[in-house]
Amino acid sequence: MFDLEKRNSVFPTRYPQKFDGKPDLVITSRHGVGSDFLDQHPGLLETFHPDDLPHLKKYFDVEYDHGATQLAHEIARILSHIYQFRVIVIECTFTRGLLDMHRVREHAFMNVLSYGYRERLYELFMTKCVQAQSFIREEIESAGGVCLDIHTMSDFNIAEKPELKPGNLGAFADAWNDPDNRVSQRQSTFVTGLNGNEHDETRYLRQALQTHLRRDYYKFSRNDPYHSTDLQSTAPFVRSGACAVLDICKSEISNEDPYSDGYDLSQLTLSLEKISRLASCIAAGVNDVSGTLFR
Repeated sequence: MFDLEKRNSVFPTRYPQKFDGKPDLVITSRHGVGSDFLDQHPGLLETFHPDDLPHLKKYFDVEYDHGATQLAHEIARILSHIYQFRVIVIECTFTRGLLDMHRVREHAFMNVLSYGYRERLYELFMTKCVQAQSFIREEIESAGGVCLDIHTMSDFNIAEKPELKPGNLGAFADAWNDPDNRVSQRQSTFVTGLNGNEHDETRYLRQALQTHLRRDYYKFSRNDPYHSTDLQSTAPFVRSGACAVLDICKSEISNEDPYSDGYDLSQLTLSLEKISRLASCIAAGVNDVSGTLFR
């Protein structure tokens, strides 16, 4: 249906391209697809509310994690080339605006399709979600639970977030671009469990990353604006392995100034220099704890 059955739910890349045995770690980009998804599946346009059609590109490009996939690959390239680690990068290929692969299956399918289409497509999307999350889980387990989960987010918290529902996608996207709707500036964040609900090795990895990030003058918070819960598919690895979930402000990897007039989350361009600098910092942090994590 709409050519979605044939679409693989994940795209893995190995660094180096060929290596024997298990990976040392897995890097995931779960939200790295934006409005290109609709270009590849134009038949999906009929599934949306008519009022949403003029706003779909903006909605999907506001919602996706701009630059997360490129950052994941650059981290893997550095870890492989400089530190001789074996890495698998896994990209989820469904757009976050429709299917959020960071959520558990029951909460992954977003409420954005017109009446009737959600029901028609529900099982197909759930099948794709299970396929992706099963593949990711197996690869992380093969790496002994060692993973980096890379996300990017808006630089600002907002006061009013319109309900995400059919017919309201334009208002939802515009709320994130309205400077009058900003209430506070965010920092990039580590997403962990509350009250120390993280495994010792997760904490070691997070602390090593924090050391290098602060040394290079990156500002990182913890669990702001959200924390790890059982609704997130990474939660078991945060509690039982060495899983660092990083949500990085988009200004850290983009050319645009978030305080500039006309700033638009759906129109950002990547700074390869910023991505390279941040990736080098993260890779150095991983290398610092390799003796503890890679056994």
